[in-house]
Amino acid sequence: MNSTRSIHLRLSAVFCLGILLAAPSTAQTDRHVDASQGSDSGNNCTNSAAPCATVGHALGQSAAGDRILAAAGIYTESLLIDRNIEIVGEASDTTIIQAAATPNTASQRVITVQSQRNLALRHLTIRHGYANATLTPNSLGGGIYLEGGDLELEYVVLTGNRSNSDGGAIYNAAGSVDMRHADLDANLAKRLGGARNRGGAIYNSSGATLTALNSRLRGNDAAQGGAIYSDGAVVKNLTNVALSGNFALEFGGAMMYGSGQQVMTNLVFSGNRTDGLGGGIYALGSSTKQLIRNSVFWNNQDQSGVGTRTASLVADALNRPTSFNSLVQGCGASGSGWDNRCGTDGGNNLPAQNPNFIDPVNPASAPTSQGYFRQNTGSPLIDQGNNSYITGVTTDLDGLARIIDGVVDLGPYEFGNDVLFRDRFEQ
Repeated sequence: MNSTRSIHLRLSAVFCLGILLAAPSTAQTDRHVDASQGSDSGNNCTNSAAPCATVGHALGQSAAGDRILAAAGIYTESLLIDRNIEIVGEASDTTIIQAAATPNTASQRVITVQSQRNLALRHLTIRHGYANATLTPNSLGGGIYLEGGDLELEYVVLTGNRSNSDGGAIYNAAGSVDMRHADLDANLAKRLGGARNRGGAIYNSSGATLTALNSRLRGNDAAQGGAIYSDGAVVKNLTNVALSGNFALEFGGAMMYGSGQQVMTNLVFSGNRTDGLGGGIYALGSSTKQLIRNSVFWNNQDQSGVGTRTASLVADALNRPTSFNSLVQGCGASGSGWDNRCGTDGGNNLPAQNPNFIDPVNPASAPTSQGYFRQNTGSPLIDQGNNSYITGVTTDLDGLARIIDGVVDLGPYEFGNDVLFRDRFEQ
């Protein structure tokens, strides 16, 4: 054999062997957990017929990229996520991970996600976490503290969580939160016996990102940003989202944000309240112009009253949004009737008219998780949207068809569907 060719063949073989040895394993292992039937003793959780008893033990047995399958049951644990992992329950109303049996009694949050680690949660509930320390970071994020990396929530409920500082349910520290079919309900950012803080449901720090599709934030409570507080360069894309019954003592009954792109499509803000300004939204600082599209602000409350301009939204002169195809109570209709203090008139905004919701709520009752904001027959929201804003979105907040009769409705619900779901999402 030619010596040069022989050398080339040997080098090629060594090179290929090196690739095989260096290539990381991409195999995913399922780890099985059952609170009532399982045992952790000597168990690596890989046998579905002999599951482990706790999520924490399964996590300790897992490698990065594994999936933990949690059967229906209640798991009272506090988890540290130190590797990329996916945790999947049977359903959000049957698989529950909690820090304590009752709210406000735990001494720790439910989940801590370390920096640059990714966590996906599906079909389960996270509840009763309490970040009750006096110093950060252990006072942040009663349900989940995301130090960095990605947090994916799909058909997940976060309820009854509390922080002594910011982020009653979630504190997002420069990470990325992606929510689909999530329900953040009755979370609280408030020191026990002391002052409220920021972001009753979610606090987004500078550099963090938040996206949400077909989700609800309701009955959350804070000093600023009853449901959402975003600080700094935060990019938010919220689509088919209902923000209702949230309360903020000082500013932004539903939402408060600073600089950063905010794109809000087919949202409803209703029944939110603050004792200060901005029952729906309070925006401060200079920023890229925000976009409000196909959305509804109705029956929110601030210190000026119910349904006023500032009860819908308040924004600094350099941070006022542009509204398209929306009904923003107190701001007037497109054209000469539009109040420029509400921001820029992008066109096709409706005059103030009762949306005729199935079950509206009185903002005086906030924080409350009550209410259902699907439109009744004859609602002025029907067929008033712009289809181009909702491209690629096929279902509404109830999981039913998004566009009926050719033109999308305003808000997160589409009239003309059979109303199958109200208290929980289709799963």
